[in-house]
Formats: sequence, C-alpha cells, structure tokens
Amino acid sequence: MILSNGEKYKYDLLVVTPPARLPKPFEGTPLVAETPTGKWTAINVYTGRSLKYDDVYLPGEHSMPYAGLPAAGVPVHFTALASAAAITGELLGQPVDPAQINAMTCALDYGDVGMMFNCDIKLDLSGNKAAWVGNCYSILTSPLGKLIKDLFYKTWLATTM
Repeated sequence: MILSNGEKYKYDLLVVTPPARLPKPFEGTPLVAETPTGKWTAINVYTGRSLKYDDVYLPGEHSMPYAGLPAAGVPVHFTALASAAAITGELLGQPVDPAQINAMTCALDYGDVGMMFNCDIKLDLSGNKAAWVGNCYSILTSPLGKLIKDLFYKTWLATTM
C-alpha cells in the first residue's frame, strides 16, 4: 500500500473504511447545505429539525458535520432523542425540552487495552453549532477499558435504541 504522502506499508489483510459522506438520496435536494467539510443535511443543532422544512427531522450521520458534531453513534443517538422529544411536544401541544447532547463518552478498543474519553459539548444556539473539539479528556486507558467497551456495546446501546 502506498499512502498519498509516498509512505509504503506491507500488509497481509487490509481493511479500509471510507470516510462519512452524504448519502446519495440526499444529493441535489434542498435539504443539503454546503459546509467547509462538504455537503451535509442542514439541521437545527438543538432539535435535529431541517432548516428548510418545518415538518422534516434529519437526525443521522449525514447531519452531524453540519451541526459541528462527529459522524458517530453517540451524537446521532442524542439528536434522534431530541428530535423525538420535539415531535412529542408538538403532538401533545406542549413545549418539551429536547435535552440535546451535552457530553459524549466514547469507548475504544485497542486490542488488549481499551480507552474511554469524554467530550463536553457546548451548544451555540445563536450560531447553530456544537463545539466539542478541545473539550475532550481521557477517562480510562487500561485492559479494563476493553471490558467496559464490550459492555457498552452489548448492553447500553442494545437497550436504549
């Protein structure tokens, strides 16, 4: 394998994950906005509601970069919950606080060692952005972290979706 910078690496098995991108069904629609990181669906950072259509909600990896969040399960999960809360409030005819994400805790697996880190999320509602870069810190790096990561995926995610 030769990287774009010319570095060469030998490998027996190569697993490549393409970068997140806008799904084809959204391409060319008015739901999309141009950002410094590419074209993404444009949402209200607090509710996940489309900026163009009041009755459309777009919580998904396709909207996280627009709001300033990473295309990852944790922010998508909380944005989906915020969207559901906003819809519920409209159906009930009462205001409901969407309780959008204020922190992300992520668990990673590095072979025998697991790592957990937390990122504090600061929502800028006037600028419709979420700031998290520079607000992250490590919680745990140890073999215990691998067990916690496995439990995280096998319990919390499985039971809260």
